[in-house]
Amino acid sequence: MTSPEAVPGQVPPGFSPNGGVTPMAALVQQLPQMLFSAVAAALQQVPVTVRPLQCARCITAQMQWAAVHVAAVRKADEDMRAAAAAQDRLPPEDRAPLDPLGFPPEELRPGGKDGVPQIMEAVTMDGGAMVCAGHMAGVAGHAGHSPLLVAQASLSPAGLMQLAGRTA
Repeated sequence: MTSPEAVPGQVPPGFSPNGGVTPMAALVQQLPQMLFSAVAAALQQVPVTVRPLQCARCITAQMQWAAVHVAAVRKADEDMRAAAAAQDRLPPEDRAPLDPLGFPPEELRPGGKDGVPQIMEAVTMDGGAMVCAGHMAGVAGHAGHSPLLVAQASLSPAGLMQLAGRTA
C-alpha cells in the first residue's frame, strides 16, 4: 500500500501543484481569527453598565425605616401628588420643579433626626452578606457588631470563642 505522497502527480489536500497553500485552505486557517475579530468588534458596540453592589444591612435598615414610617411616607406622597396636579393646571411658563424631599416632615428628611437611612456601596462580604465599611464586623461605633478577630495558628477555636466573649 502506498501513501498519497508517494503517488506521482497527486497533490496533498489544501496544497496547489506549485507547493503553495490553496486560497480555500488559507481562508479556513484564518476563519477562527476572523470570527473572533467580528465578535469582538460587535461587543465593543454594546454599552455595558455595571452597577456597584449595595450594602445588605443598609437596605434592611431602610426597609425597616419605611415600615415604621409608612403613614408619614404615604401622606408625603399624597401631598406631592396634589402639588404635581396643581402644577399641571398651570401654564408651562409658570410651573416650578417640585422637590420630593420637601414633603415629608422635617425630622424624616435625609439628615433629619429620624431621617431615611442612606444606602451605601458594599465593599466586602461579612457573614454571607455584602456590607459597606460602616457595617463591617469590628467597626467601632456600631452597636450589635462583634469585634473583628483575626485567627492565628496559635489560637484554638475554643480560645477564639473565649476572646470573643462567647462560651465554647
